[in-house]
Amino acid sequence: MPLHAESVVKNGDGGFETRLTQQGTIEAVSSASITVKSEDGFSQTYAINAGTKVAKLPPPAADGTMPRDSTGKRLKPTAATAADLTTGEQVRIADVKDGSGITAGQIVAGAPGAQGPGNGLGRGLGNGLGKQLGNGHWKDKAAGQAP
Repeated sequence: MPLHAESVVKNGDGGFETRLTQQGTIEAVSSASITVKSEDGFSQTYAINAGTKVAKLPPPAADGTMPRDSTGKRLKPTAATAADLTTGEQVRIADVKDGSGITAGQIVAGAPGAQGPGNGLGRGLGNGLGKQLGNGHWKDKAAGQAP
């Protein structure tokens, strides 16, 4: 995951918006703002308002993996407020830059280093590959040849 990034994307109205993301440690937090410093020294202050969504990840299991309930399902983040955030805590922030102001749209606090099942990367590759072993090459089938 990037430490911090800024990207321009096309929005649903056909216009463009600038999206910001940052992962780092909380340097300061209040009900109105949060300052986050990334590992490379980049620091940014974000406004917090009524539209800012705050969530806290459950702490990782003893082996460092994502914690699970008694049925084996991963525990979900819980809703939180800015008052639940503390200096020194790890966070990920995502927002849309509006002019010169930067308001945090989403803040997720917790240990981003916990290892889940692949974080969703690469799951789409290979799911259909190799399932028809022994049936011949697709070019042979298209030409009507037996495998």
